[in-house]
Amino acid sequence: MKHAYIAFDLGATSGRTILAHIENETVQMEVINRFPHKFHLVGNHLHWNIIGLFENMLEGLSSAIQKTDANKISIGVDTWGVDSGLLSPHGEICLSPYAYRDPRTSTIPKEVFKKISQAEIYAETGIQTMHINSIFQLYELNKREPELTACAGKLLFMSDLFNYLLCGKKACDTSMASTSQLFNPHTRTWSDKIIKDLNLPSHLLPDLFEPGVELGTLSPAIAKKLNCTNRDIRVCLIAGHDTASAVAAIPANPEGSMFISSGTWSLLGIIAPKPIITPEAEALNYSNEQGVFGTTRFLKNVTGMWLLEECRKQWKKDRLETSFSVLDKEVLTAPSGTCIVDPNDPMFENPPNMPEAICEYARNTNQREPQTPAEFMRVITESLANTYNKVLNELRTLAPFEINRIHMIGGGSQSELQCQLTADATGLDVYAGPSEATATGNILLQAYVSGELSDWKHAPEISANSCDIKEYHPET
Repeated sequence: MKHAYIAFDLGATSGRTILAHIENETVQMEVINRFPHKFHLVGNHLHWNIIGLFENMLEGLSSAIQKTDANKISIGVDTWGVDSGLLSPHGEICLSPYAYRDPRTSTIPKEVFKKISQAEIYAETGIQTMHINSIFQLYELNKREPELTACAGKLLFMSDLFNYLLCGKKACDTSMASTSQLFNPHTRTWSDKIIKDLNLPSHLLPDLFEPGVELGTLSPAIAKKLNCTNRDIRVCLIAGHDTASAVAAIPANPEGSMFISSGTWSLLGIIAPKPIITPEAEALNYSNEQGVFGTTRFLKNVTGMWLLEECRKQWKKDRLETSFSVLDKEVLTAPSGTCIVDPNDPMFENPPNMPEAICEYARNTNQREPQTPAEFMRVITESLANTYNKVLNELRTLAPFEINRIHMIGGGSQSELQCQLTADATGLDVYAGPSEATATGNILLQAYVSGELSDWKHAPEISANSCDIKEYHPET
C-alpha cells in the first residue's frame, strides 16, 4: 500500500476519524473512532471543548497510523463553518471557540446594518444573512473585548485551528472563508470594505488558499507523542467546510440537478460556475459559498436533523425509545399530517426541550400535537420535505438552468422515508448517496494533493464506484 488517507470529519454534534485508501477506483474507508461532542456553558457563553475534541482526534490518529503500513500518510480535516478561535501572537490558544448557538449575536445584525447596509454586505459577499455568521461574531467580540482582539495574533476557523494544532501552519481555505460573510467571491480575498466599515481587526484574518494544497508535515511534538517520528505524514488543506467536501463527492451533478446535503443542517442548492449575486438572490437570502476548483455552491441553509437529534436527547432523558432501528419502522405507521413546523423558526434554535418546543409550535398554529417519538419523527421528516419543496420553488426562480432532479447526500440520505417524502413533495426523482459524502470528498481531495488522483475530473466516477445510489420516484 503506497498511500493512506486519514480524514477527520467533525460535525456539530459528533466527530469521526476515518482511515482510507483508494483501490480499484474506489474509496475504501474504515471508521477508526467516533466521539460525541457538544458545546459547554463557560461563564455566560457557550463554547466548544477544543482540547477535548483534539484529544479524541489524536486517539483516532494514533490508532489509524498503527493500522496502516503505507509509506505515505496524509491528513485532512473538515468541520462546520462560521465558528473560530483566537491564537496569541506566540501561537497559544487564547480564546476557545464560541459555539454558533450562543445567543450573544442575536441582536448584532441590526447594529451592524447601521454601519454598512445589508445590501452592501450581500453585494460584497453574496452570503445569506444569519446572526451566527462570523461577521457578527467577530464584530460582537471586537466590541466587547477590544483589548483581546487588538493583542491576539490570529483568528482560525475550526478546521484551520485543528490543522494548526497538527502541523503548526496558520491558513484558511476559500470554502471555509466564504462561510464567514467576510469573503469577497469576486476578488477571492477578505473584503476590505467590510473590514474598514466595521473597523474589524484585519490582522487577525489568516492567509487564504484554494482547497487542495499541502500545508506541512505532522508536528514533531505530536509525532513524538504518537510514536510515529519515522513515518511520512503530511497535513493537507482540503475543503475545510464540511458541505464543500460533501458536494465535491457528488457522483454526478449534471446541469439541472439540485443537491441536498442533509445533516444537522440541510443545505440545498446548485453548483454554479460563478456567484449569483442579484437583488432577487439577496431578497430570498441565498448564499454563494465557495466550492472546489473555483466553483460556487449557490445554496440556502435550512435547519435539518438538529430537531430530531435534540428530540432523541430528550427521549433518552425520559427513557423513551431512541434507536433508529426501531423508530424507522414505527414512523412508517405513524399518522401523516399531524402538523408541519418551520424548522428555521427561532424557537427551535436551542430550546431546553425540543419535543415540547414542537408541541408549543403546534399549539400556536392550531395543529395537532405529536404524542409518540415515531409521531415526532414523522412530523420532522414531513416538515423537512415541505421545506425542501419551498426552497426548490425559490431556487427555480434564481438558477440559470431548469432543475429536474435532486441528489441527496449525507446522513439524511439513508432515511428512505425522508427521500421518498422529498420526491413526493417536489415531484422530482431523488438520487440518494453517498451517505459518507463529506468523508469521501475529504479523501478524494487528499488523493488529488498526493498525486494519486491526477485529474479531478475522475473524482465523481470514483465516488460513484464507492457507494450505492438509490433512486426514489414521486408516488403522489
